[in-house]
This record gives sequence, structure tokens and C-alpha cells, in this order.
Amino acid sequence: MAHAAAFADHWGSTAPSSEQWAVWWSAHTARTAQSAVAVDPEGTVLGYAVASEHKPSVLHLVLVGTRPEARGRGIARAVIARSLRAAADAGYQRAELEVDSESLTGAGRLYESLGFTVHQVSATYEKPITPPE
Repeated sequence: MAHAAAFADHWGSTAPSSEQWAVWWSAHTARTAQSAVAVDPEGTVLGYAVASEHKPSVLHLVLVGTRPEARGRGIARAVIARSLRAAADAGYQRAELEVDSESLTGAGRLYESLGFTVHQVSATYEKPITPPE
């Protein structure tokens, strides 16, 4: 699966189930016309951008991923650009996405080069819970 490969080096990532993919692709918030997939000549998915709409006129890129072996070829840039063009054609006013600030792939630099700017930064703290002695 392309997503499992794309996010294998992403902290805390697990492969979504078939049911979760179905939700992302068929929910009333899904925007398949503004989503994009890049495939090689054999039909293998190399990269993708899955879009949805949670706020009026704002395209939300739920997932953007590229297989590790396809990185550095402009695939993520191409699928995001295709999604943004389709969003503009459909009348969207803005686009948004989330990125792990510690991304090993440099995703933040890519998004900034496409004109995205940081709107909000958040942190999640975690602590293991140990049973009392």
C-alpha cells in the first residue's frame, strides 16, 4: 500500500484500514475532484493528495504522501499543485493541511515553497502510565 510505504518513517504512523480509506474517500466531506494520484506506467501509486472540506470554501489536504523510492522527483509537488488547481477551478478560497514539524522528509519546506504559510503550531505531550507499586 502506498500510504504504508510513504509514512513508514513517520513517527507514530500506522497504516489505515480499508474502512478508514473508504471514509476518507466517500464521506460527505470528501472532495475526490480535488484529490490527486500519481501512478507509474505499471499502475503503482507513487504519490497522492487526498482532499476534503470541513470549512466552507477551504480545501483541506487530509493526506499527502509519496513512496520513498519516488521522492525527489517532484511527485508531491505535482499532486498538490493539481489539487490546488482543481480547488481554484471549483471556487475554493483557501487550502490548508497539517504537517509534523519534525518531518524527516522536509514536507514543511515543500509546503512553504508552494505558498503555504504556518498558521498554527501545536504540540502533543505524551507520558507512559505505570501502575502504582
